[in-house]
Amino acid sequence: MENMSDFMQNPYVSATLVLFLILYSSLARPDLPDFVMSLFNNAIFRMLMLFLIAYIAVANVQVAILVAIGFTITMMLLSERKMAENFVAFHR
Repeated sequence: MENMSDFMQNPYVSATLVLFLILYSSLARPDLPDFVMSLFNNAIFRMLMLFLIAYIAVANVQVAILVAIGFTITMMLLSERKMAENFVAFHR
């Protein structure tokens, strides 16, 4: 997979990914679409994301850290959304 390493070493790709992740992370609690919730509820998808982060870390540690932060924020938002749905369901 030398092509993927070359792709990640491209400064335009790295800069675009870093910019996207910083902007995504700085948004005040974005609403997660239902398809994203269903993806992150899947354990296989979460494992694939973690392997992707580890693979990216070989090519560019800075980008891997930012992807990991985005992953963590998404998991936190998913957890908060589940908790809010359970709270509403409990009080009905």
